[in-house]
Amino acid sequence: MPVTSVEDPHLAWLLDRLEAHFPPSERETRDEVLEQVARGTGLSNWVFLADEGNRRGFARARVLADSTMGWIVHLALEPESRGHGLGATAFELIRYALHEQCPTLQGVFLEVERVEDADSEHERVGRTKRLEFFRKLGAVVVSRTYVQPPAQEGRESLDLNLLGWDLPPMTPEDLVKQFYAGAFNLPADHPYVVRTLEGIDGT
Repeated sequence: MPVTSVEDPHLAWLLDRLEAHFPPSERETRDEVLEQVARGTGLSNWVFLADEGNRRGFARARVLADSTMGWIVHLALEPESRGHGLGATAFELIRYALHEQCPTLQGVFLEVERVEDADSEHERVGRTKRLEFFRKLGAVVVSRTYVQPPAQEGRESLDLNLLGWDLPPMTPEDLVKQFYAGAFNLPADHPYVVRTLEGIDGT
């Protein structure tokens, strides 16, 4: 279900769960999201509902600027909703929604934590499972040294994996450059782009 108004009763829940699932370094502030929704700008937001109306998870995504590629920025299911095939269904629903926004959509990007940066064995296992989940859905690793610009003022950048699905027939280098241009309006010679290019899969 799309969430398009600050009056939507699902929005407060989505904001609460966004803060619960993602640390400040990986998301905007609550006020920033509210402002985006009020102005109809920024990311599109969805809440996944079960048949009985229970909220199962959420996603936030958009089509990249001046591009025919999409970007799933946040995708999360509640713990009790995992392991039942709902993650794959949610992912396909978001890809379908992006395709409705851009009928010529050619692929989708998503960021995932790097296994090698885990601080504990528990975290390493969780990150490995997430990466394998997306690989089973057909993801390819575009870069292992992707640098996500700070999501909030005063925060640091993040080192992540950049994944892609059904991407257009372009070189990995061009895909990375188009992603940064469309997502963050960064030029090809920006240090974040240069660092990401160093970790193109297979290099």
